[in-house]
Amino acid sequence: MMNWWSVRIDPLPLPQRLIPRPQDHGAEPLPSYQLWLPLIPDGRISLPLFRAEPARAKVVSLDERGERDGCIKLRDHQLFCAWSPGGGHRARELRIIGARFAPGEVIGLRPARGVIGLYRVGERVELP
Repeated sequence: MMNWWSVRIDPLPLPQRLIPRPQDHGAEPLPSYQLWLPLIPDGRISLPLFRAEPARAKVVSLDERGERDGCIKLRDHQLFCAWSPGGGHRARELRIIGARFAPGEVIGLRPARGVIGLYRVGERVELP
């Protein structure tokens, strides 16, 4: 059975995984994210279901400034998290790198020409 799921991913606690802030040359921790994805039972993404309802695929960035909504796009057979320009989110598009979105699995989010951030899949809730 395939269905849509809400999946929370949290950054792995690695000190080298910090985002530099240009204004103060300091660093801030990576945010957590909530992803809405169509998954098959073992946690892999169902591309046919994704293609059938692409508007349901979304992402929410959960950082110290609050929540920021975005969408998940399929481009060149790869998934990306994207935010609207001027939407208050300074992150560039992030490529989703991972095979399974099952609790405990590790996935990556990588900006173009940037350093990959590693995340652990946490809570997963089936959507109606």
